[in-house]
Amino acid sequence: MSTTSVRLVMLDIYKIATLNINGMATLPRIAMLEDFLQKQEIDIMLLQEVTRPVFDDIRGFAAYTNTGTTWWGTATLTRDHIQLTNTVCLLTGRGMAADFQNVTIVNIYAPSGAERRRDRGNFFSNELPYLLRGIPPLLLVGGNLDSVLTNRDAIGHSNYSQALQEFIRGFDLVDMSETSQERGTNTHYTSRGASSIDRICASRNLSIQERGAETRVAAFTDHLAVVIRIALEATTMRRGRSYWKMNTALLCEKSFKEQLRQRWAEWSKQTKNYPTMVMWCERVAKVHIKELFIREGTVK
Repeated sequence: MSTTSVRLVMLDIYKIATLNINGMATLPRIAMLEDFLQKQEIDIMLLQEVTRPVFDDIRGFAAYTNTGTTWWGTATLTRDHIQLTNTVCLLTGRGMAADFQNVTIVNIYAPSGAERRRDRGNFFSNELPYLLRGIPPLLLVGGNLDSVLTNRDAIGHSNYSQALQEFIRGFDLVDMSETSQERGTNTHYTSRGASSIDRICASRNLSIQERGAETRVAAFTDHLAVVIRIALEATTMRRGRSYWKMNTALLCEKSFKEQLRQRWAEWSKQTKNYPTMVMWCERVAKVHIKELFIREGTVK
């Protein structure tokens, strides 16, 4: 009987969030950010108003920081098993883009203040498209836009931006807040009012989970975090007609059992980087166990 190659498509779910952190840099507030990431089970975090590259010590996360020439920039944090590629940054620090699988993720921090309306218009019309000159097939844009899409997205002063509206329409993006059960929830409050200036927008054919965008309170900043879940394909090739099956005969070999014991001790050190044992088991233990058995079986 001949063997065939079977293309299996599985979906991995990732939680992506955006949050303006108000220039936080002290150790206690960094610890609060780390606690927020773990408890909310965030996989990719887009941060704005970043004044210092102080995120390297957050357990289980890698940091891509762009403070730029203004020292009021952006940073993207990803769990250790997630690797971003093709990173492009604006010199000002107000934007950065990177690829993850087949999606381009853009983190933006638009110029703020009513007196900088023209600067914001130029940012959305000229600077931001520079990050996307490759015309990615799937796009996810998140950050502090410091603008609203309609007047109903604000209480008090409405900072509507026609340039932002044209950018979203030009790249055919969907505002995740519009598909959410929390539609109309403001993300930033001041003495003059409130507005939904923190948003995530995505390509129409990007697989977003049904709940759409959700907001989460972060005690260390006056902005709310906006969180979405996306499903991305994880395609693998398998030979033959059946699923992989563990070769338990290897467990009878003393040398392999010792190797497995040592590796297990190493993998177990990563449990502190995951909010639940189930997530650690799915993303670390199962993956490494399978790789070890396949590698040893191939050698045998």
